[in-house]
Amino acid sequence: MSIHYNAVMKEIHGAANPNDIEDQLIESSGFLLAAIGQESRRQWMEHVSRWDLGWPHQSVLGSLLTLGDEGAASQKRLSEFVGIDPRNLVALLDVLEQRRLVERIANPRDRRTSGVKLTEAGASRARELRAAAVELERRFFASLSQDEQHTLHQLLLKLYRGVEDDHAEE
Repeated sequence: MSIHYNAVMKEIHGAANPNDIEDQLIESSGFLLAAIGQESRRQWMEHVSRWDLGWPHQSVLGSLLTLGDEGAASQKRLSEFVGIDPRNLVALLDVLEQRRLVERIANPRDRRTSGVKLTEAGASRARELRAAAVELERRFFASLSQDEQHTLHQLLLKLYRGVEDDHAEE
């Protein structure tokens, strides 16, 4: 902790040792998940900032790369896949289209709707982002053995599915 932080904590809490507060916080698994998640996102955004794309833009490119084998994705399907409201997706697609990373294509069966697909440049950028994510994850989890990483992943997956099940029941 920084000297400034310690001085502030002493002023606020009297003689309380800031390490005692940290020790209390790290007793909470929820706190640890939140803190690690926040740090992971911070590192990811710092790592990929060189592409000058926000988190939702990256999600769209990555999703289109995943859906790419099927050709174009409808805006509705893409919106559901990335969890972005369809009204907000339009603005994101506009930016990606201006940068020539995606293109909208007419639906031959219904001219009122269009699909979205990656351009060659967009697919290349999405692969770069995916490679960056793999490298960042490798570095982020380097302090864990392969077995520990596998165990952590299985536990997080179980927790994720439990949360998803809770939302489905609501």
